[in-house]
Amino acid sequence: MPNLDGGDIDGARAKAKRNVETLLPFAEKGQSIVVPGPTCSYTIKKEWPELLGTPAAKKVAASTFDIMEFLERLRRDKTLKKDFTKPLGKIAYHAACHLRAQKIGTPGARILGLVPDTEVEVVEKCSAVDGTWGMKAQHYEMGRKYAQKLARGIEHAEAKVVVTDCPLSALRILKENDALAIHPAEALARAYGLTLEI
Repeated sequence: MPNLDGGDIDGARAKAKRNVETLLPFAEKGQSIVVPGPTCSYTIKKEWPELLGTPAAKKVAASTFDIMEFLERLRRDKTLKKDFTKPLGKIAYHAACHLRAQKIGTPGARILGLVPDTEVEVVEKCSAVDGTWGMKAQHYEMGRKYAQKLARGIEHAEAKVVVTDCPLSALRILKENDALAIHPAEALARAYGLTLEI
């Protein structure tokens, strides 16, 4: 994505080609490629097939899942364990734009909603990071301006835990709300009792 955001199509294509070559053997074995960040999963699923136009890129794209999308599939297949040991209380869940662009909604919100004594409020506002655009010096202040709806949504939720699938959005939330936003997989690990509170 940084190459694409900077207009370096040749660089993006070279990286995509190398990564497809690395991931293709797993896809050919029928294994899932699970990605922790929505911008990365979006890039693999949508951009790589267009950049390369190869059957290999399409095969890798078809085998790729955002981590929470993958866990949602387990839930639907009734293989996701629900032996939660800790409630999470009120969660403000930032719906990352690159998740929504994949037309998978907010699977993390659905999964976290399974945890007893947990309420999830989805905040569908843009962090104005847009891949890497909003982190560049020349766009940073404009990005902050556009992110104010997100900041107000997080503040309005009055949540104990703030969650986002996007690590760059987490940086924006930290800056605007002085709140540490964690990945939904981290929140889920807490609900299973696998991690310590920070």
